[in-house]
Amino acid sequence: MREREVPEPLVVEPWWRRFGSPALTLLRQIAQRPLDPLPRLILADFLEENGAPARAEFIRLQVQHMPERWGWEDKEYWPQRERELWQRHRDEWLEGLPGLRWLVWGGLVEGVIGGAEEGREARQHVDLRRVVLNAGSIVQGRLEWLVGVVALRAEGMRLGPVGAEALAQSPHLHNLTTLNLSENEIGAAGAKALAQSPHLHNLTTLNLRANRIGDAGAKALAKSPHLHNLTTLNLSENEIGAAGAKALVQSPYLHNLTTLDLRVNGIGAAGAKALAQSPYLQNLTTLDLSDNRIGAKGVQALAQSPTLQNLTTLDLALNRIGDAGAKGLAQSPHLQNLITLDLGWNEIGAVGAMALAQSPYLQNLTTLDLGWNEIGAVGAEALAQSPHLHNLTTLVLSGNRIGAAGAAALAQSPTLQNLTTLNLGYNEIGAAGAEALAQSPHLHNLTTLDLRVNGIGAAGAKALAQSPHLHNLTTLDLSWNSIGDAGAAALAKSPHLHNLTELNLGSNRIGAAGAEALAQSPYLQNLSTLDLGGNEIGDAGAEALAQSPHLHNLTTLDLNDNEIGDAGAEALRNSPYLRRCKVWGL
Repeated sequence: MREREVPEPLVVEPWWRRFGSPALTLLRQIAQRPLDPLPRLILADFLEENGAPARAEFIRLQVQHMPERWGWEDKEYWPQRERELWQRHRDEWLEGLPGLRWLVWGGLVEGVIGGAEEGREARQHVDLRRVVLNAGSIVQGRLEWLVGVVALRAEGMRLGPVGAEALAQSPHLHNLTTLNLSENEIGAAGAKALAQSPHLHNLTTLNLRANRIGDAGAKALAKSPHLHNLTTLNLSENEIGAAGAKALVQSPYLHNLTTLDLRVNGIGAAGAKALAQSPYLQNLTTLDLSDNRIGAKGVQALAQSPTLQNLTTLDLALNRIGDAGAKGLAQSPHLQNLITLDLGWNEIGAVGAMALAQSPYLQNLTTLDLGWNEIGAVGAEALAQSPHLHNLTTLVLSGNRIGAAGAAALAQSPTLQNLTTLNLGYNEIGAAGAEALAQSPHLHNLTTLDLRVNGIGAAGAKALAQSPHLHNLTTLDLSWNSIGDAGAAALAKSPHLHNLTELNLGSNRIGAAGAEALAQSPYLQNLSTLDLGGNEIGDAGAEALAQSPHLHNLTTLDLNDNEIGDAGAEALRNSPYLRRCKVWGL
């Protein structure tokens, strides 16, 4: 975007006043270029030199994630160090500000969650750049309080076409670069109003998910010269058919798109073919066409398109492409830049898996999702023996009935030694499959392992617990595996699982003894999430957990359906070790 027009006078929160005019100058530069990381990093250096190293570190950490954040994410999803700094210094950094729901982005207080009243109050204390609207009345009356806002989210508020028109007609939104109006029932009329607005010419990101705009709305957007700066467009769940898709991909105004999300529409093979033939989508790097009934013919058309040669992420889940579609993708020289490929729920069998495994064009893949297909043990073995999939870090094969033989083949594969995430849930691998995985020296880089619903039993849990190769695991899901108290105790005694932060043992027939073993484990002290829902721990197990000094880092504890009575509930509520923990099931 061009340089932002900063509302005058520039308002900064009280914390910054201690640094005088030099800080004000740097903050003004950020206000003029809020999406540029460089002014923020210069500010961080200034703070480092002027006695505020914690805020400097926080800004630097947040700047690293600016491209993939919006500002309204739950802070629980921040990396641990960011959370630590925020929790420790939050009161200091927000001192003098009213008790509003503030938004933090790029290390600075940038916005607020609320309606017009909260927005008007917020802009008296900060330079308001980001807003999450949660009051439907905001579209009534003047919107002058949104002057200077660059990112606006009004999700699920039932604004309707009238609300969309009110926003579109407001000259106060000319600084907007990001607009999220998903789930608002704006329909085709609302989409047309937005498309005709000259005030939205700075938009780079537009999210209209689940608004029933249909083909008419898609066509209106495609004809808009005001949307020529868009790089990200989300029109998922909008009842768009082949005609709407064709209009979008033939639009010369959308040639800057790098991300296009059309999932859960109905563009079919015809829409996919139109997309493949478009001369305007050569900048696309991310394309989501999941659940669009495009079939094998649609996928084959996409695979043959040189226009899509810059794609790095392609999601084709739920499209019934079958083995023929998988073969088409595997044979495409135009998809060799793909890093992420999602082919889940596509009726792909062993033949399709073998084609993908043998493709020299997919050697750059780091993420491959083949969940809920029909590849079986033969398909798993083909993937394991592939010489081209050595860059994979994430492999999802849930629901493929690969069995113990398929699990063993994967475990024995040196090709998969770079995997950090492996999902084999719902695969009937049993204890033998778990033991094969546990004994594999090739899986030593795994940080996430999902083996839910596999019938591994206590024996499988013990094998995993005793494996020195799984010492890097931070997330382990063994839910619905009937591991019982013996399996839980084995996991609790494992010195190899000391890095775990998330452990899911839901629905495993674990009783009080198993809960007590987990509670007494010094190796599980890094856990932040523990799921024991659907077990039988009772009051005794609940009390053991409540008394555990090793579980002091827990933030989420799921104890739903555990036959916990008043005594156990009271112990959990009064636990000095679970004060920061949300306990479900009381």
